[in-house]
Amino acid sequence: MSNLTIARRYAQALLESAEADKAKDAVDKDIAVIRDALTDSAELERFFGSPIVSREKKKAVVDSLFGKNLSATTVRMLHLLVDKRREGEVAAVAASYQDLRDAEEGVVQVSVRSARELTSDDRSAITTSLEKRLSKRVRLDVSVDASLIGGIVVQEGDTVYDGSVSNKLASLRERMLDSTMMN
Repeated sequence: MSNLTIARRYAQALLESAEADKAKDAVDKDIAVIRDALTDSAELERFFGSPIVSREKKKAVVDSLFGKNLSATTVRMLHLLVDKRREGEVAAVAASYQDLRDAEEGVVQVSVRSARELTSDDRSAITTSLEKRLSKRVRLDVSVDASLIGGIVVQEGDTVYDGSVSNKLASLRERMLDSTMMN
């Protein structure tokens, strides 16, 4: 069984547990905290993935780092992952949970790369435009990529909208090369 399949099953169980406990909003916030913690600390991710560290120690770290800040539902899931030796899948479970919640809420994750930092007005305009086009609520994941020279690249799932200057220059170059080859 693939790690993604395993992560989805645990994420589905977490979602069902959150529904039963009437704690969806709390678990949503918890997942954001966990994802941020793992993103900010490669050491924490290595710790969870280490086969050398005992399960008891991992549970103690879960309790000390997250115990007071996370809901009981989420802490139980983290303990279950440790008990089942799946603690290395915490990030994948968190991502799968977010995907399930997004699907449930009709939210789509959109990646936006820009040549410069976007202002809040830029973000609002992009969000509004994408929500109209996709007929869904949009959550933006914005990053800066100076190699674009100017403009933006928007990716939603498998669809890419490339409005970057670097893409336009590459297209122009291709057309020029094609026309010189024809002569």
